[in-house]
Amino acid sequence: MERSGSLTPGIYLFGAAAIYLGVLGLVSHDFATNWQRVTPGVPDRVLLAYVAGSCEALAGAALLWRRTARWGALALAGIYTVFWLIWLVHALGAP
Repeated sequence: MERSGSLTPGIYLFGAAAIYLGVLGLVSHDFATNWQRVTPGVPDRVLLAYVAGSCEALAGAALLWRRTARWGALALAGIYTVFWLIWLVHALGAP
């Protein structure tokens, strides 16, 4: 399969959404959405929110350039996998 070398509109939308969530987390000093289920009792929660928001925004921005799009996609996949695992643990603990 041959790659066209150009980014699709969906990639731009996904990157913009990731940037938005990252900036929203940084501005609110908290995790951006309800699905980022990090409980208030977690040590250094605000610092983790800043790290997650920064990583999300940077990875989203990386998606917008062809040269760094692969790394941005891998970073977002890693970040979103961590949040998915947190939800999975929560769901299995309280079915």
